[in-house]
Amino acid sequence: TAVWDCMLVSSMAVASTVTGNSINGTGTAAPTTYGISVWNDQTAPLISGGTINNVQFGINVNNYEGYPTTGSNANNTLATIDGVTISNVTLAGVRVNDNALNTNGATVFAEIKNSTINGSATATGILVSGSDATANIHDNSSTITGMLVGVDIDGGTASLTTSKIDANGTGVRVKNSGTLTSTTNNFITNNTADGISIEATAGAIGAITNNDLSGNALKAINNA
Repeated sequence: TAVWDCMLVSSMAVASTVTGNSINGTGTAAPTTYGISVWNDQTAPLISGGTINNVQFGINVNNYEGYPTTGSNANNTLATIDGVTISNVTLAGVRVNDNALNTNGATVFAEIKNSTINGSATATGILVSGSDATANIHDNSSTITGMLVGVDIDGGTASLTTSKIDANGTGVRVKNSGTLTSTTNNFITNNTADGISIEATAGAIGAITNNDLSGNALKAINNA
């Protein structure tokens, strides 16, 4: 089945920049999978500014599915995401994905900062998936909002600093051996379920300090 992927950033060995683009998947005949796919970049490309709307995944940093359509092993893949506005995604605003089909142990890393992610109530703001996926999420003060889960650490590793995660279903969720190394100086507020949900299957949890956890409908921190 044909899919619509707007932009592939792949196999970058030197510094590169993708900046100020307007990506909108509305009206395409094929399924709108990725706004930007980052695959096999050993030097992190800088994805800065611009908007991404009406796709399944806004930005997908990955080690397998990015190329070709059927997927193939990437080497270690990195990305820096700075000041991007992502809205109306159906699956995830940013996904940092260690694909189970990758067989060479490639790691995936993204730094996500100064960005805004909002809408859909069935999607995830930032998804860190798989044991070799890591995200440094910081200084996203404009908010991650209106999602089913604001930040979902599903088997991956993440740190979360000085970010606003407001009015989602669950603010932050950790599960399936996911690791939350630190959670500091965030506003995790007004979510309709838990502020931070640490499921029984979660891995190591680091310090959770100096956060505003007010207004969450269930628990500020639910440590199962």
